Amino acid sequence: MIDTLRVASWNSANAFGDHERLKGAIELFKSLDADTVYVPETAKPEGFEERVATMQDRLSADGYTLLKACGYYRGPRPYGHREHVMSIWSRIEGAEADTFRAGKRNAIESSQAGIEIIAIHQEDHNSSDRAKTAADVLSKLPNNQIPQIIMGDFNDMDPNDERAALLRMVRPGTELFRRNQADSLEYYGKKDTISEKLVRVSSLGIRLSDMSAGRSLSAYHLAGFENADELLLPTVGVGRSGKPRYKIDHILGRDVHFSNHRAHETDLSDHSPVSVTVRGA
Repeated sequence: MIDTLRVASWNSANAFGDHERLKGAIELFKSLDADTVYVPETAKPEGFEERVATMQDRLSADGYTLLKACGYYRGPRPYGHREHVMSIWSRIEGAEADTFRAGKRNAIESSQAGIEIIAIHQEDHNSSDRAKTAADVLSKLPNNQIPQIIMGDFNDMDPNDERAALLRMVRPGTELFRRNQADSLEYYGKKDTISEKLVRVSSLGIRLSDMSAGRSLSAYHLAGFENADELLLPTVGVGRSGKPRYKIDHILGRDVHFSNHRAHETDLSDHSPVSVTVRGA
């Protein structure tokens, strides 16, 4: 048992499977200086064993061991154009991890230093799917005064977030709608046809509106989980070079105390890493 645990979550957008971003991703991972690091999108499944071996080789000197890696939808060898591999790493002796099904995707559960951790990457297209994930996760975590953490890419905004409230008011013709549309058109590239761009932009707008409802976050809050980030700092933008505008990466806790929360800047992914120090209540 230790007094505190530093945890971090970073959707790297497969940076550890990209040769051009790998070195920077390893350096950023180390700079988080967290006891436990969860990476929702570590790499695509093809050649993942080699990626893990490289990561282990470069992280072992800092005390990190891979606890678990699995695909969103399937087992250790997933395939499919929307499939990614998520992984959780720790430098805590005796830490363990396993997977379970939460909604349509896999999730990881881990016991470390007397704290129960659930690592998730919720569906990004449907709030009903995210609500089902929340129900499955909460069924894994009975309210028994054991310190508990849920962290990862929730693809959902906190309903108390002012940005979420603004998105719920977005309508065609408003300035916010035009700005989101312009950013999205720029991000989706000059090579796409106009029709392809419009389809993507429309999809993004629908998804953001859906996320702004915060259905899963409401369920977690109702069950007693509090957000580690009281300021709800944005963690995701439009494209890797875009400034973060929305917060969908969260660390939640029940029967814990949080301190020193950070959202770390990076251009290696469209998501910012988040980290926080945790101790039991």
